[in-house]
Amino acid sequence: MGTLNRRLRLGFLTALASCVAAFLSFVLLQALHQPNNRVRWDWAGHGFATLSDRTAAALAELPTGSKATLFLIPEEESFLFNGAAVYPRAFSLLRTALADAEIRSRGQLQVTVLDLSSAPVDLDSARKRLNRQVGESLVIETDEGRQVISFRDLFTVDAPTSQRPARLNSQRIDEAIGDAAIRLAQNELLRVAVLSSQIPGLSADPRALRPFVHLLESEGYVAETVSKVPALEEGFDLLVIPGQREDFQSSDQALIQEWIRGDMPLALGLGFSAPQSVADFWNESLAGLGVEFAQGLVCQKWRGNFGDSRCANEVEVPPSRLQERHPITSQLRLAQRGLEFQALRPLSLLPSAENYLRDQLIWMDKNAWVETEQIPDFAPGPSERRGPFPIVVSAQPMVGEKAAMGRIFLMGTAAPFYGGSNRHRDFLAAALRWLLGEELRQSGLVALESLPYRPSERIRARLGNLSLFAIPGIALLLAFLVRWKRKQ
Repeated sequence: MGTLNRRLRLGFLTALASCVAAFLSFVLLQALHQPNNRVRWDWAGHGFATLSDRTAAALAELPTGSKATLFLIPEEESFLFNGAAVYPRAFSLLRTALADAEIRSRGQLQVTVLDLSSAPVDLDSARKRLNRQVGESLVIETDEGRQVISFRDLFTVDAPTSQRPARLNSQRIDEAIGDAAIRLAQNELLRVAVLSSQIPGLSADPRALRPFVHLLESEGYVAETVSKVPALEEGFDLLVIPGQREDFQSSDQALIQEWIRGDMPLALGLGFSAPQSVADFWNESLAGLGVEFAQGLVCQKWRGNFGDSRCANEVEVPPSRLQERHPITSQLRLAQRGLEFQALRPLSLLPSAENYLRDQLIWMDKNAWVETEQIPDFAPGPSERRGPFPIVVSAQPMVGEKAAMGRIFLMGTAAPFYGGSNRHRDFLAAALRWLLGEELRQSGLVALESLPYRPSERIRARLGNLSLFAIPGIALLLAFLVRWKRKQ
């Protein structure tokens, strides 16, 4: 009888332990199945399998119930010719990116992947519901809108020739998904006016502003290029003046004064090439801020990538000279990302601002100087202004309801507004958000892989020492060892 009772107890304990283990396994699997609890590690050297912080933050801001439908359908014949591997490689990247998007959206995004192996009824139903057109690869939708991303928006493909098939050249999956998510997460579309009639330079091609306009649109704003300064009645939320090559007409000057008096946000980049009369106008208009555009060209000697000494054509600003507490530059400083500027003029802070809070966002150190001569010699002289001095300044009303309005962003150059480089993208995007009072909106930095490689000053010094001393030294040492070996 005792043996039977012992067996019953052991059987009961075993059954109970099995039930508890099964229940715990079920709970654990259910918890791990939730997108909020999933974790991925990207061990790839290029990092393309992971979305950037910017895109992850934008996806997390999407409303609950958002959907992403991915169509992996090879449709362009030229990408299939001669055994091209464009579609297999592209579809693999898209699957990985959308899996990461579902995880990093914190449960806000539900991803559906449809390919040629999917049930025809599901594929046809999704096509009709989304009104999909040929070439559209990804549709991200919320209850209030949708963003459609085509295959050519995601990838750049080298066209095939008679000797070789089409090849996948580059991809911008992370940037495209982030742009779409930011647009969908915006509750209201803010309007930004970009003055296009004062583009610096001899050619003054309006197409030079296209990258900046695209940046505005990718951040979820409505960008409009205007040939004249808009009036307050036109309903713009921000005015951007990307440089000025000549004086404004009297009507535009009056509208500028009205814009400033109305405590409306303003972004202004005024480089070295702007006439002094233009700088004088802005100094007079912004006198209440206690900031003025000084005269001269900012210069600083620095080592090039191959050890050469450069001056004046570019000015490098390391992360240590970026304001660490301001929303515009704090993330760049934390990520240790520096900036480069061209054709800089210095700024000055005056003690006359009583109602404005000013911040030096970026400044030059004591090694910089200002060339004021008509024909500069690009060498620091005894009478020339030396650093430190600011080159980017922000100002805003100190107290009251206008503290979140009337924000002004001033740069001693217009160069970041032009060109197709992504180097200044995060900097300009943060400035736009701050000007429009959206600095608290979650945002990250674009992926490092999308930025051009630019070694730091320390790395350039090491490259210079390597090319000047290490490589010849190693060759000399090898020659000595060979000679010594022969003597032996």
